[in-house]
Amino acid sequence: MRLNPDCIRDILISFNDKIDLSIPYIVKEINCKDICDNYSSKELCYHVKQCLYNNFLTGTEKGNCIEIKTISPLGHDFLSYFYNEKDWIEINKIADKVGSHSLEVLKQISILRR
Repeated sequence: MRLNPDCIRDILISFNDKIDLSIPYIVKEINCKDICDNYSSKELCYHVKQCLYNNFLTGTEKGNCIEIKTISPLGHDFLSYFYNEKDWIEINKIADKVGSHSLEVLKQISILRR
C-alpha cells in the first residue's frame, strides 16, 4: 500500500479534535471507521501504524490492534504545518509541481511558504 499523506493528516486531525485520548484508544480494523470515514478500514489501520512508526502517535502494537496513547510532539508539529485545509491544498499543488508528496517534502514546502 502506498503512503497517503491525506490519510495521515486526517487521522492526526481526528485524534486531535474528536477522539478523547485521556485514556488509551484501541484501534482495530472493526473500529477504524470511527477515526475517519473517508478511507477503507484496511487503509486506516495501515496509516495508523505509519503514524506510530513515524512517531506522530505514541502507543504500541498488540497483535492485530494498536493502543494509541497520545499525539507525539512530532505529530503536533506535523499538524501545525498542515491543519489548515486551504494551506494543505496549496502545499499539495506545489508538491505536484515538485513531483513528490513525501511527508518530508510536504513539510519543507510548508516551511518555505511561511
